[in-house]
Amino acid sequence: MRGTPTLVQLLVWGFGIGGLLSQWGFDPRQIAFDVMSVLQSNRLVSPLFNYIFYGILGLGFNYGAYLSKVFRSGLEGVPKGQTGASLSLGLSGRQTLWRIILPQAILIILPPFTNNFITLMQDCALLVVIGVPELQNMTSNMTSTFANPMTDPQRKLFIYVLGAMFYFALCFPLSRLSRFLEQRWQRSAIS
Repeated sequence: MRGTPTLVQLLVWGFGIGGLLSQWGFDPRQIAFDVMSVLQSNRLVSPLFNYIFYGILGLGFNYGAYLSKVFRSGLEGVPKGQTGASLSLGLSGRQTLWRIILPQAILIILPPFTNNFITLMQDCALLVVIGVPELQNMTSNMTSTFANPMTDPQRKLFIYVLGAMFYFALCFPLSRLSRFLEQRWQRSAIS
């Protein structure tokens, strides 16, 4: 999963696996429709649910592969002597994991985890290829409404820059929050 492009994975999930499951009689939209009709008169199920479902699966499998490596490296980054020392002090395996290993591993895991999460938010723009409306797609729709691409390229550029600023407004606070949490976690680990 980690060696293939995200766009190709989304196309395989959206059109390949989705079409294959439809031929076998598995319809995720119908299952969700049946479950949610009991809950709220069918208003929760979007007609685009099939595309959203396979988009979530595609991005989930892609980023799951990367994040499993991040978590593994974070846990392996804690020196083995920490486990031996805590066990020799009489801590159980569970106490060792929660009080010794995980607090140190979070310092290693937090920066790449946040980086992957921000990249995931940006990669949601790729969902447009399987039919999911998203921020960049809505920006393109605004372009056709507010600006004629042939006669007014400055307005079109403004609309796309506006879309980029929306992504920035979503991602920049997350990077700041990550930096704050990392510094706070380091201070609490030192004291």
